[in-house]
Amino acid sequence: MTVAHLEFLIIERLVEAQVVLDRSVTRPRPKGPTTCWPEAMPESEPIDADDPRTPIPSAAAISRMEETWIWLAEIKDLKLRTAVVGKVAAWVHDRSTSSLARELGINRVTLNRRFNTGLHVLIV
Repeated sequence: MTVAHLEFLIIERLVEAQVVLDRSVTRPRPKGPTTCWPEAMPESEPIDADDPRTPIPSAAAISRMEETWIWLAEIKDLKLRTAVVGKVAAWVHDRSTSSLARELGINRVTLNRRFNTGLHVLIV
């Protein structure tokens, strides 16, 4: 197995873990006591019946996500770990890495360097 192939597999698993985390966290949670009466809806707002809910992640997907957390714990430098997690999350959420770098207070080149160094820690 080449280093490039291993890097691709690691990135693929990190992206999958981010998607699984998003699906499991963003689901609506039950609230406190409720009433049996239906909520009043204005007539002008049509109900979108074609809006499917995201499926609940499988147990295997959750296990793979938890395995990636163990991988990320191997990256001892917090700046490198933040770069890896942040860049993967930016890819999943269609955000630019330049805006992520600005939020972290660094430039895009530094973010990419930290990301690549963090991946190197995972590969070795």
